[in-house]
Amino acid sequence: MNLDEFLMKYGVVLARRSSLKDKQRFLSAVIQDFGPLGYEVKGVTQKKRFQTTLNIHIGNLQKAKTVIVTPYDQPSRRFFSQGYHPFREVDSILIKLFSENLIPGILVLIGLISLWVLVPINPMLAYGLLIALTVIMVAVTLLMPQGLRNIANANRSNSGLYVQWSLAQELQGHSDVAFVLLDHTALNRHGELMLSTVLASRKVMPQVIYLDCVGAGDTMIVSSDDVNQTLAKRITSASSGLRAETKTSDVPTINGSALSRFPIAVNVSVGRLKNKQFIIEHVGTPRDVEIQEPVVSAVTQALKTVCER
Repeated sequence: MNLDEFLMKYGVVLARRSSLKDKQRFLSAVIQDFGPLGYEVKGVTQKKRFQTTLNIHIGNLQKAKTVIVTPYDQPSRRFFSQGYHPFREVDSILIKLFSENLIPGILVLIGLISLWVLVPINPMLAYGLLIALTVIMVAVTLLMPQGLRNIANANRSNSGLYVQWSLAQELQGHSDVAFVLLDHTALNRHGELMLSTVLASRKVMPQVIYLDCVGAGDTMIVSSDDVNQTLAKRITSASSGLRAETKTSDVPTINGSALSRFPIAVNVSVGRLKNKQFIIEHVGTPRDVEIQEPVVSAVTQALKTVCER
């Protein structure tokens, strides 16, 4: 499977991942692609409130020394986005609120206009329409709590999977390495909690490498707390073809990220430096359609070197 075939399969045919049925189709495709490489694949589900989270485990998580983790869920659409950063919000709070509440806002506007037009003509019809719009707005809020789903997520939701698959091809069933695809990282991070619970049962914790948008750009940033900088430097020193830097994040930043759930963990992202600020472009917008083969190859080879040591 080359990159074009991968993008067609996971970026187009299996792009929708909102319902449990969508995720089960996605799971079947992952089994089809990783099974022949010598890895056992299984889905692990857990229900929380109105949502069912489906994590996908590839390999033996109880024996692996290294666990490569990446999100696969379908995030929400972000309007007027200024870029994405793995650990913090680059866009303003107003842009976030607008993106998450666009549909309820439109329904409220329709309700107000309907009241203004229909009350003088037919009050009962106006109030009936207002009740119907209120029910629809509640349903929309429950089904899409973060707004409209983004239709294109090549880098955000698929580049990490492509790196995992490329690395699995290189390792061919290596028992010291396992992979996990996380669900609901954009909604409530429940997938991360499920994985941390699974790993907590081990006597010796594995090193966790979290891939967050590794498909496009020219600069790789490996972030961690001060304790895990040794692992971060091992990854950057093994990198070629990309500008590679480590970043030591402070405690509040780590506590607000997935890394807080794992004792030995780093975050790997690829993007660009703009005005000395690391930015990942197009994430959360319909323009997130690109995965660059040289970038994936560079990240894969760096991880392979670290995993084989």
